[in-house]
Amino acid sequence: MLRQPWEAECAVLLLDLDGTLVDSTEAVLRGWHAWARSIGVPTAGLESLVIGRSAASAITTLLPDVTAEQLRRHIDYVLTVQEHDSTPAFPMRGAGSLVGQLEATQWAVVTGCSLGMAYARLAAGGLPRPRVLVTDEDVASGKPDPGGYLLALRRLGIDATDAIAVEDSPAGIMAARAAGIRTVAVATTHRQEALSAADVVASHLGKIRVTEAAGRRQVTVYGEARP
Repeated sequence: MLRQPWEAECAVLLLDLDGTLVDSTEAVLRGWHAWARSIGVPTAGLESLVIGRSAASAITTLLPDVTAEQLRRHIDYVLTVQEHDSTPAFPMRGAGSLVGQLEATQWAVVTGCSLGMAYARLAAGGLPRPRVLVTDEDVASGKPDPGGYLLALRRLGIDATDAIAVEDSPAGIMAARAAGIRTVAVATTHRQEALSAADVVASHLGKIRVTEAAGRRQVTVYGEARP
């Protein structure tokens, strides 16, 4: 049943990249499937584990006894395959409109991919580079660890209460919530029930509107049921 729009104020939107701003799922999964086949890991159910997680988090979940050196080699394998994948990335529905509603200082990206890959995917999606971009290279542990979001808050000089995160995965939601950030989920890569830890779930970014008054952003999510 449709309910009243969800509304909240913030200073900055913190946006995930893959699956939220850009659709790069095919390239991401091809890299993971190639890696899994190379070491004999079953690929069934792999998507639900790796989407939204950092490579390190996903690999250590699958291979809990991996050493630091082995982990680095596994990560390099996955990222190399993904970086050389020719499958284009596309902007997610509503991505350009949402970013277009924001000034450069009003949004940032927190992603589990590398800096080079993030730049390439933003460009492929026709999206500008944010002034603050936190990647997997900036933190010791990726999502669902909150480190990326906490670093973004420090770089922006704001408190968690001044931000709203937009995520597409349970791991991303977990990371944002652990950092104390209110979270809007978009059901682009996971079913809505898997995103129930978010404050609200939208079907796509086009459901999110941003208006401004007295230097504050009013974020409204239209026509979606609260989880």
